Amino acid sequence: MLLGCNYSKELIELLQENIVDVDYIKLGLYDIYNEALEVSLSLRPVLLHGLGFNERATMKNIKDVDWKYVNDSIKNFKSPHYAVHLASCMQDWDKDVTEEKIIEYMSETTKAWIDNIEVPFLVENMPYSSIDIKEFGIMDICVKPHIIKKICDETKAHLLLDIAHAKVTARNSGEDIYSYLEQLPLDRVKEIHIVGTHEIEGIELRDYHLEMKEEDFEILQWVLSKCSPDIITLEYGGPGELYSWRSDKNVLKNQLIRLMNICRKY
Repeated sequence: MLLGCNYSKELIELLQENIVDVDYIKLGLYDIYNEALEVSLSLRPVLLHGLGFNERATMKNIKDVDWKYVNDSIKNFKSPHYAVHLASCMQDWDKDVTEEKIIEYMSETTKAWIDNIEVPFLVENMPYSSIDIKEFGIMDICVKPHIIKKICDETKAHLLLDIAHAKVTARNSGEDIYSYLEQLPLDRVKEIHIVGTHEIEGIELRDYHLEMKEEDFEILQWVLSKCSPDIITLEYGGPGELYSWRSDKNVLKNQLIRLMNICRKY
């Protein structure tokens, strides 16, 4: 099994010092990251995550996507596959939209990606919390396991299983994390995202890309007993000031060494 990790200057330092090893560096294809992308590609293939089209399952600009640019970018950065968030946002719909219409549109968007890109296509499960609703307009329909399974089954899309997102959704929906995970199409998992979460006053859980706790490693091991992904990607760390307080070099090193050992077993 291969290992990926979010780009950060701390990751680059660890790689250059031969302290850790990863197979992929994850980063979005945005102009503000041009230098980081160049450095990353000089060291490892890049797991592209974001191409600048505001990609999501209910994106209304799907007809404007430049597929040549998409495929050229994937090829140039040696990304093995590409994923889009399986997100349905309130701002994408009229108030009277039906659940059936939303599901149909998400499936059509997924099929458009599958039909037009030259690598395997994945959909990523979303987190569901008050901040995801308030800031991003996330609708509960897109985090329901039977909907995720339906779209994967009908379109043959692979699943990018984000364990932190699943934890957030399960907790904030009053469901056990293992029960929630078991309902997802684990047979379709091609990549796993893993990172620590943040608890708000002992009630709500949020995805803040923090250090993994022991519970996170336990959930990962359980998931790996149920599926066989190609890649595990650690999402701790990132570029710039936004991630500076959660890109501790020693914390990153310790997590990666542990994940390297896990990957060697599979």
